[in-house]
Amino acid sequence: MRAWRLGLALAVSVLLPLAPLPGTPVAAQNAVTRIYTLDQEQLFSESDFGKRVLAEINRRSTALAEENRNIEETLGAEEQDLTNRRPTLDVAEFRLLADEFDLRVEEIRKTQAQKTVDLNNWLDQERQRFGEAVFPVMLQLAQDLGASVILDRRTVIMASDQIDITPLAISEVNNAIGDGDNSDPQ
Repeated sequence: MRAWRLGLALAVSVLLPLAPLPGTPVAAQNAVTRIYTLDQEQLFSESDFGKRVLAEINRRSTALAEENRNIEETLGAEEQDLTNRRPTLDVAEFRLLADEFDLRVEEIRKTQAQKTVDLNNWLDQERQRFGEAVFPVMLQLAQDLGASVILDRRTVIMASDQIDITPLAISEVNNAIGDGDNSDPQ
């Protein structure tokens, strides 16, 4: 998840040549440094791509939570039924039914836990895909701005809002990649 962030920051800071302001005298060109900031999390969450992914994560998380509640209710009722039947069952029969119930509960827990892992993996894959799609857009934006470096805004102690290019980057990313919906969200 953070790999694309580091890669983007390194590429922007290392690959871009120092670009002087237009009309800067040759003698002063070496002293010109254009530094910009960007909130990478905001870039993701406020881009069309990120909004789509976050809405899908919310939809899937809500559905999974509802499914878990329904399973919990069903298993609770089954457990209560087994508890109510206990006095009428011999010990061996009750033990067999209780063990079968416990095994089924464990299997359901594993299945539901795997669904959460799968959901998190999907989010990580989408973030990775976003990073790959955004990289050339951000390189072009940095070149267009004549940026010497673009820093993650959240790692800068103090900076003027005038050097924050996050809104501009969001606009450029939206124009270039849109919501990135070319995969089946399941």
